[in-house]
Amino acid sequence: MKQPIFMTLNKIIIIIVGIGGTGGNLAKELCRFTSSLYGKEIKIIFMDGDKVEKKNCSRQPFSEYDIEENKAVVLSELCNLNFNINVSAIPEYLTEKEQIINICNKNRDFFPILVGTVDNHPARQILHQIYNNTDNICYIDSANERWNGEVVSSFKLNKIIISPPRGFYFPDVLTDNTPGKAEESCGVINITSPQHLVTNLWAANIILSDIVNLIINGCSQAGISLFNVLDKSVEFIPYKAYDKKVVSHV
Repeated sequence: MKQPIFMTLNKIIIIIVGIGGTGGNLAKELCRFTSSLYGKEIKIIFMDGDKVEKKNCSRQPFSEYDIEENKAVVLSELCNLNFNINVSAIPEYLTEKEQIINICNKNRDFFPILVGTVDNHPARQILHQIYNNTDNICYIDSANERWNGEVVSSFKLNKIIISPPRGFYFPDVLTDNTPGKAEESCGVINITSPQHLVTNLWAANIILSDIVNLIINGCSQAGISLFNVLDKSVEFIPYKAYDKKVVSHV
């Protein structure tokens, strides 16, 4: 059972929130893809308040020369240089919905594709609010643990919800009050749980595939993709065929 979304998009603005293990690898390959497109006007924005740390260099697209520099700024400059495309950076954490909504309002002729690759629920709650307060939007959200994860693709067209965002599948995301990145001390931020590079890359490639299909074919599947790198599996479940009992990963 499939629930495809069909549309023709010539002007697109893609906003990636979170330029870490998943978002950073997605950002690099997304820019490589868009650099070869013709007949499309695409703007890309990277948003992250994090600075590059030495430990990031093992699984994120940064080098030791980038340490102490802002992730969004470093990667936007690199992509602009290598791919000659329109990439800009917002070196801030996402703390209120207006940060993104104001960008969408200033680019009303552009269809927004909002990508969440953050690692905390307060930021996801704001992304959820942005989805609720935007008339037309594709919102793709990713989360993963060490070996498995999921990517949720949601849509609103002309204020009509075609498919819901992450909060529909994982309601606890909307009530978790764990401090976001901007509220943590530097000491807390520096203590992170290990994440496998391959898991990040799988998540990034699933998101990229969805974006490419939407831009090129005007078609995308609304629902949730579950993946596990240990058994090399990816399962897509359309929103209208979804049963919450099939998902155990949070």
